Amino acid sequence: MLALCGGLTWAQGSSVSSSDSAGTVVAAYTISQGVAQPDPGVSVAAGKRRSYDLVEIYVWKALPPDVKPLVSRLELFVSTSTAADATDGTATENDDGATWTLALDAKEGESAVIGRKLTDRQVFDEVIAHEIGHVISLNESQRASDSQPAGYTDQDGPFTLSAYLSRFYARFWRGQDAQGTSGDSADPASARYDENPDAFVTEYAATDPSEDFAESFAYFVLDPAPTGTTVKDRKIQFFYHFPDLVKDRGYLRSGLSSSR
Repeated sequence: MLALCGGLTWAQGSSVSSSDSAGTVVAAYTISQGVAQPDPGVSVAAGKRRSYDLVEIYVWKALPPDVKPLVSRLELFVSTSTAADATDGTATENDDGATWTLALDAKEGESAVIGRKLTDRQVFDEVIAHEIGHVISLNESQRASDSQPAGYTDQDGPFTLSAYLSRFYARFWRGQDAQGTSGDSADPASARYDENPDAFVTEYAATDPSEDFAESFAYFVLDPAPTGTTVKDRKIQFFYHFPDLVKDRGYLRSGLSSSR
């Protein structure tokens, strides 16, 4: 089961599903035929139902039509980690291999949707856009079957040659030293970013091609199209070559309130 993190602070590979100790699920919604219903198996604290429902509505309305069928569950969690790099959200592939669970920080969601501070919405919207980037790039339609030529390959197997992530990898990652020139660093992503900060939109983007794709996708969604020629600019410009992603951007920008 694949779990990808998102947000401005991170815990690589962590999951905040109800079976994981990284976070406590405080509200959950199961989604069937486009309708989200509270999961009665998750007890909601007194006085919190209305605010959590508003967060769920905010997230659900922002999802593009082609992404909604891929998301079957939304969880809101309170982190139990005191680490500085605790995650703000995850996208986890469900056991059916076809649908995903989005898990988002409940406090950040409430601050963004109920508190309505722009800075809080910017944080929350970046997490949402990042996780949607994972769902778009990692869902089963992007994976190669045994009879198809393989493109980029991660720990869960190969992608088709035409998959978004295969094309992104071929253009921006193939041939690079996976550890950067400081391969003995305890933090390869940090070393890779420090060596070439103009190549990544954030330090976390330097983790691997999948996180680079998702971070760059979030900037594609929330920011105006860049006009520069740096590698990180070209990574954002990459998404404009795909009409379906441009449509997804439009839906997300109309639903998320902190688009720049």
